[in-house]
Amino acid sequence: MLWSNSGWVKNNQHYDYSAAILKPKNGQRVQNAVGESLPLDVNPTYSQTWEAVGYPEANIWGQNLWHCESGFFRKDTFKGSGPDPVGIGCNMTGGSSGGPWLTEDGSLGAVTSYGYNNQPDVLYGTYLGTDAGKLYKKIRSKH
Repeated sequence: MLWSNSGWVKNNQHYDYSAAILKPKNGQRVQNAVGESLPLDVNPTYSQTWEAVGYPEANIWGQNLWHCESGFFRKDTFKGSGPDPVGIGCNMTGGSSGGPWLTEDGSLGAVTSYGYNNQPDVLYGTYLGTDAGKLYKKIRSKH
């Protein structure tokens, strides 16, 4: 089953995230099968060191995993309601969208969303605020 925030359905970039429930195979949970999962950090502090992880398409067609570790650069306060996306110094390109952003304690606090052509060394992530936490609780209650 798949879920998204109603803001994203209305094309609001501030809510560029979704969630899914995956059926375990033979009773085995996905995180046990792949060997990793990340705790969710709802409303993490913006001003910290972030680590964005992704497979940018411009880097040999997305075949190499990249890590960008950077301190907070700025919030992107473009039109739209919801928590402002967080920007960091990072040159990942398209294809890395949806990749996790780890907070200083190793939790998931944002996901890669977009960049601007006139800011080639800045990457923006959708900040996982209160609404993301509500979505997480909603799908957990269904599992």
